[in-house]
Amino acid sequence: MNSLKVNKLRRGVCLVFSNKEVWFVDVFVSRYSFLYEKSERVIDILNGNSLFLPVKAKNNDIFLINKNHLLQVKLSKDDLSLEFDDYILTSSTTKLRQVKVYLNSGNVLCGYIMLESLEHTLRVLDYLNMTKQFFPLFTEENIIYLNRSKVVWLKERTSD
Repeated sequence: MNSLKVNKLRRGVCLVFSNKEVWFVDVFVSRYSFLYEKSERVIDILNGNSLFLPVKAKNNDIFLINKNHLLQVKLSKDDLSLEFDDYILTSSTTKLRQVKVYLNSGNVLCGYIMLESLEHTLRVLDYLNMTKQFFPLFTEENIIYLNRSKVVWLKERTSD
């Protein structure tokens, strides 16, 4: 039976559910990604076709989490280089927009979203209307992947 086991890396994340329950777990990522020259990213798993996300709890129990019930998935800012290519982080086509996000849980988050556009100016509205379920919000402490369906409103903030 162990011959069927897939060898994956584990990445520590904080899951916040729609009911505000918080779990600190490990998600499983492939050692190699077909899209990138490094390991699979958490955002790829969240925006993948699978409805359920396997996670390993601190007591080693495995849970299958329905991604539709996730409000947000938090990663440490230390994981930035694992999640995003240096090119995107330093490209002149990448623009940071400061936003305030109100979630259906009542939580209000402030941070930055990263817009990358090669051909035309991408508006925050265009970015939000893309088809991916989760999108990153960057705060001083975390990368927070927000479930787009849990956002009640978002307001772009101007520099103060």
